[in-house]
Amino acid sequence: MKKLLKYWLGYCVIETIGYVIAGQYLPFSKIFLIEFISTVIGIVIIVRQWRSLQFFVKDIKKTTSVTSGLAQQLGVFIAGLLLIIPGLVTSVIGVLLLMPFVRSLIAPVIVARGTQVLTQKFTMHTATTQRQNTVKKETFDYKE
Repeated sequence: MKKLLKYWLGYCVIETIGYVIAGQYLPFSKIFLIEFISTVIGIVIIVRQWRSLQFFVKDIKKTTSVTSGLAQQLGVFIAGLLLIIPGLVTSVIGVLLLMPFVRSLIAPVIVARGTQVLTQKFTMHTATTQRQNTVKKETFDYKE
């Protein structure tokens, strides 16, 4: 919980600095318009990516690795989330993630981390299933 609080405070400090810097060059109305437009774009992206992410969730149960195409889709979804979150810095990062060359730069990281997480999940699921099967066998082997 303390770690989450530190991240949240860091986010607030970074966004405040971003607003102070932007406020020196842009009037409030333009900053507000940028925030509003980025939020609308983020919502549109999330709505359009939602169906493909539903297919992703169904397919992820069958596989133990993340493909590059899946990493690209996940990058667009994350960009949409960042555009929805209020703040200039998150909006800039979201816009950067919408650019294909930036997504291709971070795709290997997403693939590696996603594969690692799925492998751990698959290993844990397999161990749990084996334990459940063992318990069931031991339970039903007794005859009175």
